Amino acid sequence: MKKPEKRVIFAVDPFDPALRPNKSSLSELRSWLSRMNASVDLVYVHTIPAGSKNLSDIAESVELQLKKYVASLKLGSKTTSHLIIEKTSSRKNAVKAIINYAKNQAAEFIILTAYGKKSLGRLVLGGFANILLSESPYPILFLGSKKESTPWSNRILFPTDFSPGSKLAFKKCLEQFSALRSEITLFHVNTSTMLGYVATSYSAYLPENYWQTRAADALREGQVWVETAKKAGFKARCIIDETSTNVTKAIEREAKRQKVGLIALSSVSNRIRLRVFGSVAAHLFQLRTHPVWVCGPEAIKEQFSTIEKKPQATLSRKELSVFDDLWL
Repeated sequence: MKKPEKRVIFAVDPFDPALRPNKSSLSELRSWLSRMNASVDLVYVHTIPAGSKNLSDIAESVELQLKKYVASLKLGSKTTSHLIIEKTSSRKNAVKAIINYAKNQAAEFIILTAYGKKSLGRLVLGGFANILLSESPYPILFLGSKKESTPWSNRILFPTDFSPGSKLAFKKCLEQFSALRSEITLFHVNTSTMLGYVATSYSAYLPENYWQTRAADALREGQVWVETAKKAGFKARCIIDETSTNVTKAIEREAKRQKVGLIALSSVSNRIRLRVFGSVAAHLFQLRTHPVWVCGPEAIKEQFSTIEKKPQATLSRKELSVFDDLWL
């Protein structure tokens, strides 16, 4: 029985050369779409200030530019394009337009190019991508824009702090990329710059063998996640880094060492607070050498709410893990 075709949305800006994905990222995307039996719809939201005239002429010109841009990417026969004219300059309205279109198309995830000089590419400082990640009920896949971006690989690196939000994102990652027949590596850094400071400045207040116990707990939890991935058809393993003091550099180094094709992670904080674009995630985007799949708070809101409603007494020891989101 043939599997139903999946659909992904690629939010583009045909007028900004800085946001054009590089050849390596396009090659990866073509491979992913083929293996996932997915079609891609390139969508551009063109904002027009209120009161503008000759809207039909503007729309016709923009539509032509969009079609030329789509053809130049050469993403295959399952590629379509769609122009949305937004009669406002509001980024939030543009984000809503993308999300509504994705809902109408029953999309799996939304794609963006990782970085650019204009509004669509600003990831930190309240830009289009930041708003989209914080409000999107779908994960966001950021493609690299550097020429030296990594070549195609079905290997996925999943950096994690083992928090509940990260666990939900991990399960969603397994669901979305199962067709790639991927190898997935869970990667946990047992120390960070902040934790290292705590260890050296306040070591007297830490329990004996704190770091060894934390590493053992991480490995134990990681093996549970590994079994989940194997049941979903992945080759999986867990790596605990106990020496690095810079989490971002450790992730970058491990991604290069394994020649991964994708870094996947959650941007959801602990059970009390939801946070978008923590320092590690932001730095990974700035590197632009690997595609980065990110599961934002709205993408796992329903499952997250289920965890929130559980009385503390009914939570298992694993759900009450000592791991908290200090660096994602």
